[in-house]
Amino acid sequence: MSHGKERKEKICLNCGAELNGRYCHKCGQENIEPKESFLHLVNHFVEDITHFDGKFFTTLKDLLFKPGFLSKEYLKGRRASYLHPIRMYVFTSAIFFLIFFSFVHLDNSNMKLGNNKHGKISTSDRNFNITNEVKDSVLNGIVNDSFIKALDTIKNKKQKKEFVIKGDTIKLNSLKEYDSMQAAMPRNKRDGWFKRFYERRAIVIKQNLITNDVNVYKKLGNELIHNTPKMMFILLPLIALVLRLLYIRRNQFLYVDHAIFIIHLFIAIYILWLISYGFNFFETLTGMKIFGWLSGLMFFVTLFYQYKAMRNFYGQSRIKTILKYCLFNFISLIIFIFIGIIFFLNTASSQLD
Repeated sequence: MSHGKERKEKICLNCGAELNGRYCHKCGQENIEPKESFLHLVNHFVEDITHFDGKFFTTLKDLLFKPGFLSKEYLKGRRASYLHPIRMYVFTSAIFFLIFFSFVHLDNSNMKLGNNKHGKISTSDRNFNITNEVKDSVLNGIVNDSFIKALDTIKNKKQKKEFVIKGDTIKLNSLKEYDSMQAAMPRNKRDGWFKRFYERRAIVIKQNLITNDVNVYKKLGNELIHNTPKMMFILLPLIALVLRLLYIRRNQFLYVDHAIFIIHLFIAIYILWLISYGFNFFETLTGMKIFGWLSGLMFFVTLFYQYKAMRNFYGQSRIKTILKYCLFNFISLIIFIFIGIIFFLNTASSQLD
């Protein structure tokens, strides 16, 4: 509750509405003197922090120990006692990725190129080292494996001067050649927007990978890792749509309801991964393997949490929930890989200049 001195004038300083009480009925601003003392600022700060803490820990407890419960409460309109999902997502993801970026990085000490004269990448000599603190992290595995596999698909063949990316052979050496070839083709034979996007970036990658040194690859890898928050943000509404299709016969759930569920699920996953990072940190600090086992256990806890959240929120049988759980994760993985490819092509073509 505010302790500021109430103004005698009954006109809102914010919107100009006539007041009937301490707060404006239009904009909600409190009718207090605009000049505040330092003590009042400190008091206001303490009140906001304690109010946030109270809501945060209540929300955190129900989120982790009652999967799906917060989403159901939100749909029922019981929201005053909990942090808003969007606000908590922003707060939690900021903390998570701050710690994630401090732990996960690409070390180019063992990453080597073959003879640049031939424009060839020696995959046997190239290796990416990820810090030991997150060696058992699920997300770390996804990021590291995906990045290495993406680079493994990029090979320069000296004899035929071909360039292979993800199974497609790019024989053109410049964007000018590609654009000229497209212009010479009939309109109905030209590449569509996505293939054109893919081909143009593949050519740029080809031109740059032949000449750039090892630091470029480190820069590319770290740029991809730092794009993870963007990828997750794009993934969120797309997999909410997947849930909408999986539960299309459950008419009581709107698209926004699925989105709220996904937001709560993402928050919980971030927190569980933070706990996993904590176990990895203590393993490194103490050398006790028990913390490594606990970190690995968090992977299965995350999978089980998602299943329980879906079952509790949507209220279907175990069999239906398991089937939709598997289908949902499979489709989500495909979407994530697709987004990852887009980001890889876009990042590679811009970062390898």
